[in-house]
Amino acid sequence: KLCIVLSLLTKMNIYGIEQRADQFKVAEKIRSVNNLKNVHFIHGNMLNLDWSDYDIYYLYNPFQEHISDFGYIKIDSQIELNQKYYIQYTSRVYNQLCLANPGKKLVTFYGYGGSIPSNWQLTQSRIIGYGNLSMWESME
Repeated sequence: KLCIVLSLLTKMNIYGIEQRADQFKVAEKIRSVNNLKNVHFIHGNMLNLDWSDYDIYYLYNPFQEHISDFGYIKIDSQIELNQKYYIQYTSRVYNQLCLANPGKKLVTFYGYGGSIPSNWQLTQSRIIGYGNLSMWESME
């Protein structure tokens, strides 16, 4: 949803990655029907994504369903849910953030499940509903 909205509000190239085939197909259909040229969707897993190609990252609590204590929020049965993936994904995000060049931006809503590396500075934060929307910038 955010990718579609941003593509309508800006002229920036927007990229979203989705590992669930049906959600990827819906996103592609919306993009196509609305002739949106500046939004692009990738069907895949963020583990295979080169983060250096992008300037702004948005993470909306993306891995929560993999924690067994919160299994009741399961989205569907298309992917295997396992705490090992939660650990793998949050570790990957942390590592990618550590490697980010100065000037990259990060927006989190409800966090991503891990900590933010020390090379990132919090620039804004707001409570929205029950969640925290935070904006960060990578520093040297």
